[in-house]
Parts: sequence; structure tokens; C-alpha cells
Amino acid sequence: MINSMRAREQAWATAVRQDIELLSQIHGATDGPFHIIHPESFADNLIAFQHILRERNVAGHVYFGKKANKAGAWLREVARLHGSVDVASIPEFVHALANGVRGENIGVTGAAKSNDLLWLACRHGATVAIDALDEMERAI
Repeated sequence: MINSMRAREQAWATAVRQDIELLSQIHGATDGPFHIIHPESFADNLIAFQHILRERNVAGHVYFGKKANKAGAWLREVARLHGSVDVASIPEFVHALANGVRGENIGVTGAAKSNDLLWLACRHGATVAIDALDEMERAI
């Protein structure tokens, strides 16, 4: 017996998936693979996470990974809802800032952070995950 679970697909996703003309136009414009994002769904998910934290009296942030989410539209939702973003490079950090995410809502992770990334994080009040003693020395 195979256990399976059907995906919980929202109405907008079903409509897009069934709109062959729209998908063909996007494919023609991109000439390759593409992702379709829905900022409102992202916002709903962030709000749900934030609600649970408040409901359980947990002080904390939900950090969404910038590397896994390349589009800027979701960053604007993070900014609007005072969410947090995890970045691992200067371009990711700048992209988050450019879309309205405050430095204090940015977490910097990743191995071997450059001096410039550490400086940028410090300048904007970001949280930095220190991975090694030499990184700590450079950060302070």
C-alpha cells in the first residue's frame, strides 16, 4: 500500500496551472524554466507563523532564505509585515534592503563571510551568525 497526501493547492495556483495560454506565453518570454510566485500567499504564510509565535508567547522571528527565494516581490511582503530574511552575500543583503527590509530584520549566515559583508551587516544592525573565531575577530 502506498501512502500519499494530496497537495493543498490554492485556487489561484489551480487557475494558473490550468491556463495553458498563460503558461505558454511565460515560457515563450523566458525561453526556459520559470517560477510563478504569489506574494499574497507568501504574506498569508508569514502572518500565520507570526500569529503562532505571538499566541505561544515566543519572542522570535521567522527568517525566510533569500537564496531560495530570488524574486523581490516576496521581500516587499516581508518588509510590509516586519518579517525577517536570511542572507549569505552582499547582493542578497542589498536586494533585501532595496525592497524595504530593515537591516535589523536581516540575518547573515553562511561560511567565510567577507569583511565587506560583516561591515554591511554591522552598519545596518543585522544579526550575524558567527561561524569561526577568525570571523568573530574580524567582526569586532
